[in-house]
Amino acid sequence: MLATDILRHRGFKNLWLGQLISQIGDSLYFVVFMFMVKKITGNDAMVGLVGACETLPYVLFGPSAGVLADKFDRKRIMWLSDIASGTFLLSLGALVFLAPTTPVWLLASTAFVMSTLRAVFLPAKSAAIPALVPAAELLKANSFSTATQNMVPIIGLGLS
Repeated sequence: MLATDILRHRGFKNLWLGQLISQIGDSLYFVVFMFMVKKITGNDAMVGLVGACETLPYVLFGPSAGVLADKFDRKRIMWLSDIASGTFLLSLGALVFLAPTTPVWLLASTAFVMSTLRAVFLPAKSAAIPALVPAAELLKANSFSTATQNMVPIIGLGLS
């Protein structure tokens, strides 16, 4: 039996494809965003500050995001997180394009908001998997999802 056999479950396949597309976008965003911070500020310390703002939400909101995933509709949480991320990035892109300068606080807050949305998305995705596959295949589904989650950033870095 192949690892990809788990994709025969339609719900899991849809979740996995969504995860794949979303994570490729996240990977591209991360690299491009950090280069943008460096280009706009010319300051390595600012790149580090924005990187810290990107990490902080996982520490602050990780535990409570799991509670949200248990309490509310997981599909809706994932959908809203991805829509909000896309909308936020498009808005930032328009602002950067139209404004003569981009303040560092805007870049840092963008990193914080994007990671907060991701911190909410991830537990909802993980908690949704058991409802999409039979119990006997849960280990395979979780492994496949985790492998994708770990491999896509590497591929995304290559694409950027």
